[in-house]
Amino acid sequence: MNSTCKDCMLNKHINNYPEDAPEELVREYRETLVRITDQTGAVPTGPEVFYEVKALRKRLFGEGEMDYAQIKRHFNALMLEIEPELEKRVEASADPLKSAVQYAMMGNFIDLRALCSTR
Repeated sequence: MNSTCKDCMLNKHINNYPEDAPEELVREYRETLVRITDQTGAVPTGPEVFYEVKALRKRLFGEGEMDYAQIKRHFNALMLEIEPELEKRVEASADPLKSAVQYAMMGNFIDLRALCSTR
């Protein structure tokens, strides 16, 4: 993982714990999270780090990361419904490649797990 990905992963999770979590578990969570995202040696991938964070949350708080599968299915279904219209717009565009890339960028935006955010 590059440093931007590491920073995003850390920022996304550092304050993402149950509000009623005991302070000692929050401290352990944050310290372990920093170690997980700052691994040296074998360079972990984003998904590997994500699963380590999920296991950490499960161990400390009894919960994992939000299940995005249902949300992803919902948005994929919505996009499939409008796919014919988007295809027409791309084909009718003065610059079809640019339009296609812009629509692809919008599709990446709805990848909710990938969004770099905090609570």
